[in-house]
Amino acid sequence: MRHVTVKLGALATLLLVGCTVFPEREPRQVYQLPASQLAASQAPGSERVLRVARPAVDEVQGGMDIVVAPDPITLQSYGQARWSAPVPVMLRDHLMEAFLRDGRLARVVSDQQGIAADLQLGGQLRAYRIQYEQNEPMALIVFDAHLIDLAANHLVGSQRFEVREALEDASVEQAVMALWRATERLAGELVEWTVD
Repeated sequence: MRHVTVKLGALATLLLVGCTVFPEREPRQVYQLPASQLAASQAPGSERVLRVARPAVDEVQGGMDIVVAPDPITLQSYGQARWSAPVPVMLRDHLMEAFLRDGRLARVVSDQQGIAADLQLGGQLRAYRIQYEQNEPMALIVFDAHLIDLAANHLVGSQRFEVREALEDASVEQAVMALWRATERLAGELVEWTVD
């Protein structure tokens, strides 16, 4: 019986030692976009209610990876770096915050709330990534926006918005901040386009 106990003890020791042979997983870095800094508008307000919908997006750019395109045909992610939410949700929430800060619409709701609205802002997110252009990293957002009059079920307007922001270096922190600046510019343009 003692012989069996010694063997079991030796086996347990080997298993514990074996666990340390595998490399430790690199810890995940989770990033979020800083809050919108857009200023409140001094223009007259409107009684309309706006619903902001999550944009449609492809599977790679619509997940939680921070995506980089090192060349025209390849999409990769920044290692273990992740967004705190899927890109369509993160962008929708940032746009809602920008409209609320602007203050010209009576109310801003999301597509998840099931609340009646006058207008809906949605569209197709073609790009939300870091892209290399002439060997320089650049934050790129391409959004085909659609504004719909929900009462009339009528397309009020459709426009492509394309925003680029340079990075100081290729680090993930610089990528996040460049994408934030690009998102802020996109939000400002979308607010003016929608409210006009």
